[in-house]
Amino acid sequence: LGGFNNDFRLAAGALALAEAFGDGELLPRLEGAAGRGFPELEARFQALEPAAQAAVQKHYVDTIHMERPLVSLPELRSTGWDLAILTGRPPEELELAWRVLGFQLPAICDAAPHLRKPEPAGLLQLADAFRAEEIVFVGDTIDDARCLRAAAAQRPELAWRFVGVGPDRARFCGAADGQSTTLPDFLQTLNKEPS
Repeated sequence: LGGFNNDFRLAAGALALAEAFGDGELLPRLEGAAGRGFPELEARFQALEPAAQAAVQKHYVDTIHMERPLVSLPELRSTGWDLAILTGRPPEELELAWRVLGFQLPAICDAAPHLRKPEPAGLLQLADAFRAEEIVFVGDTIDDARCLRAAAAQRPELAWRFVGVGPDRARFCGAADGQSTTLPDFLQTLNKEPS
């Protein structure tokens, strides 16, 4: 659907949709809203977001002990590529994520509206910080794909590549995009490429 890359907004959106449509089957409504979203519910999304933020943050603190890293820092470094993270997590949740991972990388998080994916500002900022000529952005949502495409449109002189991972990747990947079942699987492919 897009537009719900931040966990707080996602929770607020789920609440607003439940209010508007009840307990009925939401999948057809979501599929029908693809590319359009629910602009008529935007004010309600925003009104619910502060309460959703409090609930999501409490839940995260209660469940963080269940999280496990998908990859290790040595696995990431073995690619030979410069690495950074563009995340929909806010700063306080990114700090918790670093604790789970046990390491940190350069990162830009959802700290302001202009950094919220699919806005390309965060990705462009990282490209500039690394003086990158080639960027491979790995993501698992439609907003990740849209972010890459928007960045590429603004900076066409750079080589941009999107790689979708996860079970829904075919839904938001284009013909020119890479696809991989998981991040560790993609890293094996990236290790075989020149950096």
